[in-house]
Amino acid sequence: LFGALVLGALAGTAVLYAMTLAAPGAVDAMLVALPGIAPPMVDQARTLVADGAPASIALVGPGTPLKVYTYAWATGPAAPLALAAAVVLNRITRILPTLLLLWAVGWVAPGSLRRHDRLVLVAYAAFYVAAYAVYWP
Repeated sequence: LFGALVLGALAGTAVLYAMTLAAPGAVDAMLVALPGIAPPMVDQARTLVADGAPASIALVGPGTPLKVYTYAWATGPAAPLALAAAVVLNRITRILPTLLLLWAVGWVAPGSLRRHDRLVLVAYAAFYVAAYAVYWP
């Protein structure tokens, strides 16, 4: 499933990258119209990806969305292969640690999780909401 997630991220990035090359102003307006994305976030993303290094967006946990980095990359370094590598690194560093933690909990306590499935779902949802509430700009 993680591979499908990475492929989906690559596909979405490719579409947004092409849209940005075709109409950068429209994509910028679309991004800043989204909740939680403001012009300062876009400017910070441009600064971060200015050197075109794929590791520049290998970040852990919630933060600036990948779509903002994709836009910044397309209007900055504009190297599609380096962006693809950056997307893979970003998904590995941002999502894989959480997946590994959840896998470990499932491996250690499968019976307990099955017995308390509703509580697990509520705890997962609460953690998700809390994490984004803390990191929401």
